[in-house]
Parts: sequence; C-alpha cells; structure tokens
Amino acid sequence: MSTASGPRRKTKAFHHKSRGGCRTCKTRRVKCDEKRPRCNNCIRIGSEVCIYDAVKPTSSSKMALSGRSLSSPSDSHHSATDLARFNPASTPSPVSLGNMYHSIDSIDLPESASRRKLEMRLLHNFMTHLTNPYAEKSTPAAVLGWLQEVPKLSLEFDNLQYMMLACSGAHLLRSLPDNGEVANAHQVYITLALRDQQRAVANMNHVNSESIVYSALLHFLYSFSCLWNRPLDPYTPPTDWLHVGKGVRSVLVAVLEGSVQRNAPDPNNPNHKPSSAVLMVRNAPPDFRNDNLYSKENILPLPVLLDYTVDAPDYTAREAYEDALGYIGSMYEAVYINEPVFSLTRRFMGFSIFVPNLFIQLVKEQRPRALVILAMYFALMSRAQSVWWVGDIPHREILAIQRVLPPEWQEAMQWPLAVAGLITSYC
Repeated sequence: MSTASGPRRKTKAFHHKSRGGCRTCKTRRVKCDEKRPRCNNCIRIGSEVCIYDAVKPTSSSKMALSGRSLSSPSDSHHSATDLARFNPASTPSPVSLGNMYHSIDSIDLPESASRRKLEMRLLHNFMTHLTNPYAEKSTPAAVLGWLQEVPKLSLEFDNLQYMMLACSGAHLLRSLPDNGEVANAHQVYITLALRDQQRAVANMNHVNSESIVYSALLHFLYSFSCLWNRPLDPYTPPTDWLHVGKGVRSVLVAVLEGSVQRNAPDPNNPNHKPSSAVLMVRNAPPDFRNDNLYSKENILPLPVLLDYTVDAPDYTAREAYEDALGYIGSMYEAVYINEPVFSLTRRFMGFSIFVPNLFIQLVKEQRPRALVILAMYFALMSRAQSVWWVGDIPHREILAIQRVLPPEWQEAMQWPLAVAGLITSYC
C-alpha cells in the first residue's frame, strides 16, 4: 500500500530490550530469550557459542550468596535462584579448547555457609557416584585411578576443583532435572573451571600438569553429558562436543610430551618415577599406541559406505570419511569381542580426539554421509548406556539424524538403528 508521500515503511516489531541477552543477539540487535545453555536464536542460526556477559552482582544478590538461602529446606524457594543471581559470563555449552575461554576475571564466588554446604553436597555426590562410573567389579585401577585421585588433587588446584563440581552438578541434574539450584550451580562452576583451566594451561609446569590432564578429561565427560536434554528440533550436530575432544587432545599432547621430557630417566636419581597422570593416561586399557586406528581393514565389517556416486565428495573429504569409518570399525571390533564397558568408553572418548578435523567440519555442514557415520558412532556408543554421561544420548541423536536425512540416505540408517536396538532387524 502507498500513500501520497510514497510507500509506507515497514514497521519493525517492538520488543523490550533484553539487557541480559547473549552477545550474538546483541550484535544482531534481536531479542534474546536468555535460555541456557544456548538461546533459541543461536540454535536457529547454528551459532556454536552462546556467551552471556558477566553481570555484576547487586547488593541484594551478594546478600543472597552470603546468606542462608541454601542452608535449610524451608528456604528452598530462595535456593533455586541463589546462584542464578550470580550470572556466569558463559554457558556450559562445550566448545573447542582454542576458543572456549574468555575473559571472566570479574566472576568469583564469595565465601558463605550456603556455598560451603552446596559444595559439600556436590563433593559427596562425586565421591559416591563418579569415582567409579562402571558396573564391572573388575575395573582395573589404571582406569579408575585418575577419577579417585581428583578429589584429593582438587584441594590444591582450583581448575580441577571447579571442573569436579561442575561434573557432579551435571550428574546430579539427571536425577533432579527440575532442581534450579543444581542447574544454576553447574553453570557457574563450569564457567569458573574453564577460566582457571585457561590460566593453568598458560602456566603449565610439572606442578600443575596432572590437574590440567584430569580437568581436561572431566571437561570431555561434562561436555558430552550436556547433550542429554539439548533441543533436537531443528537438529544441529553436536560439533561443540567434537571440538572439545580436539581441545582435550591438545592438552594431552602438551602434557604428555612435556612429561616425557621431564620424566626421562635420571641416572643421578634411581628413585625417579614418571607422574601418575602420565602412567594412568598411557596405561589404561585399551592401549591406543598398539591399535591401527584408521586401518581400511577396520571398515570391512561395516555397511558399504564407500560408494561415492551419490554425493561425489572430493579426495580429501573421502579420506576424512574413511578415517572416521576406520576408527568406528575398531570400535565395532571391540564391541564384537565383548570388551568390558570401561574399555569401550575409552574407545568412544577417543572418537572425537582422533577423527580428522575435516570430518568434524563435514558434520557441521550436515553432509548426509557424515551424519550417517556419526549415527554409526552413536549406535556403538549405546552399548555404554549404563555409564552416567552416556545414558540415552545415543538413541536421541540417532533418531534426530534419521529425521533430517534425505530419502536416498534412509537405507544407510538401517544399520545404526539396528545396532542401537531401535529397530528389530537389519538386512
């Protein structure tokens, strides 16, 4: 419609300003719903990092943190908002080591009785449930040793202490999904953990290297566990978590290579021993040093996904696909020979650590072949559903992938659906 003065200008929809919105929404000048770990706008546009600026606590929020809001059941209506008022600068959305840290130096938790009680609860939960997440009674010490060492070592290193508390909060939230206090707590602690992990990595030495390794491994478990209730419609592949695996690898390589140099045999010190972190990471089964992770022979038992006439990827993409399939083939062999769950989960953790970066990019672009391979990975991972950070995440991801694949790729999904027990048979 036009008027005498010309075409009518389109009126922009009015909305109230969101002072607590994420940085992406503020940059785009759109209303942010402030949902955590990612707002709906970031999910819709595929933004992997949804960062919230630090909010300085008001005098009332400081009183809440230093007061009695967590001290008794009668005050439970306050405790749910206690840590929420202390707004972290980021969310628990996992991202790569290279960009997961940002400046949040102004964030810190004041000492209070309520904070001490909350941390005691999280510590007790970690020691009770997370120091041995496997059902097998014969789990070797090399597998559990680092987890059992975490509480003791966390007394010396804040990065590890905060990461331990964040993991415990994420675990507790599985059984208490509506508990606002726990939900807010693990967001605050993962923010503090990533900040202090950055500081530790920047000043890595023989004193703090073990805490860096343990914190990196806990961060991996935490980041995967956060997939359990993420929105899947519309589907966005979990590339944040895959990048965390690459970040963990960077930490492990830096510490392990440095430890090899620091822990070289000293002829003047016959009692010299390598650090326990290095030994436990290196010796825990399976030994990846003796596995041919990317062997093309590993692909033989898998469904044929080497027919490239449908999508015609270039040579480098083919190599990335086949490397990922080769690793999945080694996982399949481990499942086939019925390796114990503690060994399988270590292999599952290795997927995001060892697969090529290009494969992660192809997943991010939602290439159908990459998504099918990712579904195959989740199908094998469903064999570890008894582990707290796995649960029903594989089933949710497989079904979500199936929904977004075009018709010509549905047949390729029959194998992961069958292996995960989501259909009765596969021909």
